[in-house]
Amino acid sequence: MQRVLLVVVVALVALVAVQRLRRPASPAAATPESSTSQDSAAAAPAGDRAGAPPVELLTANQLTALVRRYPSPTVLVLYGTNSVLSRDLMSGLEQVASRHRGDGLLVHVVNVDPDSAGYDIPIFMHTAAASFPAVRLTERGPVELGRALESAGSDVIKGDSAYTLPVVVVWDAAGSVVAQGQGMADPGELERVVSGVLAKAH
Repeated sequence: MQRVLLVVVVALVALVAVQRLRRPASPAAATPESSTSQDSAAAAPAGDRAGAPPVELLTANQLTALVRRYPSPTVLVLYGTNSVLSRDLMSGLEQVASRHRGDGLLVHVVNVDPDSAGYDIPIFMHTAAASFPAVRLTERGPVELGRALESAGSDVIKGDSAYTLPVVVVWDAAGSVVAQGQGMADPGELERVVSGVLAKAH
């Protein structure tokens, strides 16, 4: 009799063990923190980078208004983060801007590169040893851009043909274009032009 009871008990223990093995593990409950992190990661745009300064967007009309703030001599540089010539110009441009800031010179540096993400702009400025704000033009086609610059007296971009970066335009205190060009990467030449403009202004 005792042997029979022992056999029955052993069989019951084995059956319970088998049922436990077959029972699926219950999924771990998501904590509020993990759910929030996942939602935030899904909602974040692919182009964002933590800590990157915001990029200011300009329309073509706003660009025209930006460079027509007379009577200050003004330099406009349109550049691309993937342009080697733009990188070559930027460090020297920073020196020109710093040297003549007290003379009333305005320097506007605007990104027109359609292939770069927003976070590329501050990275580009850092590697080029420049501290200009991150500004990007929303209308970068040659027709729209050429029309905007023409409204400010510059014909540096004509028609619908591609333009070479960096594009540089210099206005004197009266709002007249004194120098302009595409693919201008010589900060020494820019310094010469700016010094002449400022000398006439004083």
